[in-house]
Amino acid sequence: MIRIFTALCASLIGLATLGHATAQTLDVSHFARLPAFSSPSLSPDGTEVAFLRAEEDLIVVGIASLTGGDTRWISVGQQKARSVRWVADNVLLINVTQTNDFGSRRSNAYEFGAAFLVRTDVPNAPVSQLLVGESRVGVNSSLSSVLAVDWEAGEIYTAAYGVLGRNMRFSDIPLYLFAVNAVTGEARMVERGSGETRGWLFDDGGEPAVRVSVNRLGRNQWIELRQGNRWREVWRSSSRTEMVIPIGMAPEGNRAAVLVPGNTRRLAWMDLETGEFSDPVLSDPRSEVGGALVDPYTNRIVSAYFTRDENSAHWFDEELERYENMIAEALPDDEVGIFSWSRDRSVILVGTNDSAAAPDYYLFYPETMSLNFLATGYPALRGVELPARQRYNYTARDGADIPAFLTRPAGDGPMPLVILPHGGPASHETSGFDWLAHGISSQGYLVLQPDFRGSTGYGRAWERAGDGEWGNGIMQHDLTDGVRALIEEGLADPDRVCIVGASYGGYATLAGLTFTPDLYQCGVAIAPVSDLSEMYTFAGGRRDPNNPVARYWMQAMANDEGRGRMRENSPALFADRVTAGLLLIHGRDDTVVPLRQSEIMERAMRQAGKPVELIVVDGEDHWLSTYGGRMSTLVETVRFLDAHIGNDAQR
Repeated sequence: MIRIFTALCASLIGLATLGHATAQTLDVSHFARLPAFSSPSLSPDGTEVAFLRAEEDLIVVGIASLTGGDTRWISVGQQKARSVRWVADNVLLINVTQTNDFGSRRSNAYEFGAAFLVRTDVPNAPVSQLLVGESRVGVNSSLSSVLAVDWEAGEIYTAAYGVLGRNMRFSDIPLYLFAVNAVTGEARMVERGSGETRGWLFDDGGEPAVRVSVNRLGRNQWIELRQGNRWREVWRSSSRTEMVIPIGMAPEGNRAAVLVPGNTRRLAWMDLETGEFSDPVLSDPRSEVGGALVDPYTNRIVSAYFTRDENSAHWFDEELERYENMIAEALPDDEVGIFSWSRDRSVILVGTNDSAAAPDYYLFYPETMSLNFLATGYPALRGVELPARQRYNYTARDGADIPAFLTRPAGDGPMPLVILPHGGPASHETSGFDWLAHGISSQGYLVLQPDFRGSTGYGRAWERAGDGEWGNGIMQHDLTDGVRALIEEGLADPDRVCIVGASYGGYATLAGLTFTPDLYQCGVAIAPVSDLSEMYTFAGGRRDPNNPVARYWMQAMANDEGRGRMRENSPALFADRVTAGLLLIHGRDDTVVPLRQSEIMERAMRQAGKPVELIVVDGEDHWLSTYGGRMSTLVETVRFLDAHIGNDAQR
C-alpha cells in the first residue's frame, strides 16, 4: 500500500499560502493568474526539482532541494521563462522567449527563443547562453532546442541555421548540428546539413542515427540513416501528405519509433539497417497518436497516447506502467500521469490532469512506497471542486459526429451558453484544467469547446475538411450546430448565447457575429483575424507565395482558390450585418496575428454604426503569456458576458 504525505509543499518550495479555498471565496481572478508551480523537472540524481513560479508578471526559476536544503531562485529578468530541464546532474537549461521589434511598425516584431545553462552546484556560477558567439550561427527564431543529451560525454545536441550568404536564398541556409558542453557552454560543430535538412534523431547511445529532410516547397520528405561517416537515403515520400515523424527510439533500442501517415497518424518502428517500417503498433481509425513520452536518458519511447484519450497511456515500459498504476490506485479521484524521473528511477515525478480541479504534483518513492505531495499549480483553487469539463459529442447538420468538451456549472438548464472555439485552426482541445474555460464556467456559464472540422488529432480527412471552409463554410457550421444541439437538449438558453475565442477562435467569433447574426447576443474576439486577404499579405503571400506560411494560409483559408475566396469570408467586410455587442482584445506585442487585424474590425464596426470595444494590452503577446494579459482578458470577458447574457443582463 502506498503511503501519502502532504506536508512537503510549503517547506520545499516556499508556497506557504497553499490553503484550501472554498467556493464562497472563489474569484474569477484566481483562474487568470499564471501558475504558481509549472514545468517541473526532476534532477538526474533525484535530489532536486526545478520549476517555474509566477509572481504576477515576474516568472522565476526555482530549484527545490529534496534533501532538506533551501530553495534557490533564479531570475530571467523581463524575458519570458517557458520551461526548464536538466542536461547534467548539476546543470539546468532554462528556455526563454522575448519579443524584439526591428522597426517602427509592429509587423517588424518577432518572438525569439534562447536557452541558458546554469550550474546548480556552484554559488553565483556564471550563466552561459546556448550557442552565443558561435560564428557559424545566423539569425534564428529560436536557439533553445535540445535534440538529445549525451549523458556520458556531458554534451547537449542542438541545431541552428547558419548565416545567409551573398546570392543565397533563405531556403539554402544550412542547418548545423552542434554539440555543446553542458558545463562550459563551448560548442563544436558535429555536422553541416543543407537548407532542406529539418532535424536528426539520436540513438540510445546519444549519437545521431536518423536525418530528416524536406524540400523547399514542403512537397517531399526523405529519411536517411547513418552508415559510418555517411548518410544513406532509405525512404522518400511522393507527396506532402506522406510525412513521417521520428519521435524516439523503439523500446528495444535497435529501431526508431516513428509516426507514419494514413488517414490517422499511427505509431510504427523503423529498422535502422534497412529503413523498413513495421506494421503499426498503435493505431485508431478515429484518432491520431497524439504524442509520446521518451526516456531522456535512453531516448527510448516509454508510452504513447491517442488524441481522444490523453489520460490513458499505452505503455511500452513495464516498470513505469506498474508505478503509474500503483499511483492511480492511491489517488482514485485523480487522473495521474508520470512525466519525469531520476536516472535510477528511485524518484518519480507525477502530475494530475483532472476535469474538475487544478493540477497538483507529487513525488513517488518506489522503495518506500510513499507518495509525497509536492505543489499545486493554482494555490487559490486547491480543494475547490470546479465545474466538470467533460467530453461531449453532438451531431452536425450533415450527420457528422463532432467531438467537444462541455464545462457545466451546477444547476439545471437552460443556462447561458458560451461557445469557445480553439485557435489554430490546426490544433485540438485537450482534457483537464483549462484556465479560460473553467474561469468562465465558474461564473455560471455553460462552456462548449468543439473540435470542429479543420481541427487536428482526428485524421487527415477531418483536418483537410476545413480547407476553404472558414466563415460561411463547414467549420463555422459545426460551431452553429453545437449551439443548436445544446438548445435542443434543454441545456442552453437560446436567448443567452455568446461566442468567445482567441486567434482562429477569435476569427470564428467575428464570423459567428457577421454570418450567423441571429444566433449570438455577444462576442469576445481575442487576437482575431478579421481580414483574410490582409492576413495572407502579412504572412508574406505578396512577396513570396511559395513560402511555407503563405502556402498554409492559402490552402487553409481559401483552399487554393485565391483572394476572392478570402474576401467572401472576411468578417471585417461584412460588419454591417452584426447585431450583437462585440469586444476585441489584442496584445500590442502579438507577432502572430498583428494588432492591425483588430483595428481593421474596430474601424469597420464604427463605420457601420455598430457598438464595439477594443482593449489593447501593452506588453502582451499572442499567447497571453503575462499575468496582466490573462487578467485583463478574463475579467473583461466575464464583465462583457455578464452585461449581455448574465442573470442581471437587460433583455
